[in-house]
Amino acid sequence: MGKGNLRNRLCICRSGSKFKNCCYALTDNEIHKKSQKIKASKIFEKTGVKPCLFSENGKCSTEIIKAHSIQNNRILNQLSENGEVFMFAHEHDSKPKSIFKKIGKGKATTFTGFCKKHDLNIFLPIENKPFVPQDKEQECLFAYRAFAKEWHAKLHAKNMADKMREITKDQLSIDAY
Repeated sequence: MGKGNLRNRLCICRSGSKFKNCCYALTDNEIHKKSQKIKASKIFEKTGVKPCLFSENGKCSTEIIKAHSIQNNRILNQLSENGEVFMFAHEHDSKPKSIFKKIGKGKATTFTGFCKKHDLNIFLPIENKPFVPQDKEQECLFAYRAFAKEWHAKLHAKNMADKMREITKDQLSIDAY
């Protein structure tokens, strides 16, 4: 089947767009790469971790929020230029690599690791007071927040690895037929 027959159908890369508005001008290899990126991004979204890391049973009475591992209003404000900060990002074209990328300070350093109630109550001493060197409570809370963000990232990575194993296992069983 030629490309003309696909023009008005959903794109074969599974983006949800029509083929003529998406991958029509791309080579088969470029379509395959784009399809893989879309699959990976969907898996990334589906495997997100959203329990409150502070609750005892993983469920809280308030909604899970995008908490900042670095205070948005105080520290990120000072580091930002035009409302943006540089952060590491990952690209996966031919070889995975890390780059510096400008990100809005509202999105920078966020993770879905706490409910609104716990984020507010636990971190109040570092949110509403200026940093005081040698203040053990503040130092502990900064370290705890950084640990929580990394723990959240590890949980997300584990979920992704589990999902990828599941997909690979399913693909292997389909290929056997």
